[in-house]
Amino acid sequence: MDIAAGRCRFRTWSNHVLSWSPWKREKTLWLNDEELVDESAFPEALDKISRFIEIPVVTDKLPLREQIVNEDGRWARASNV
Repeated sequence: MDIAAGRCRFRTWSNHVLSWSPWKREKTLWLNDEELVDESAFPEALDKISRFIEIPVVTDKLPLREQIVNEDGRWARASNV
């Protein structure tokens, strides 16, 4: 959260990403946020990820947030809604 809010040495998220120089890395997969949140673009994003990591897609259905939280609360938190 601090990085997204600019409370780090790089100031902004874009500066943070630029500091990695990802375009210079041979094995970097570029995805836009829209590809991951737009239901119509999501299948293509899965295909890109699948080809990149060389593992076939098992399903294109996302589990419910609470299910993810129950599996591993490190990467997702319970919704406060």
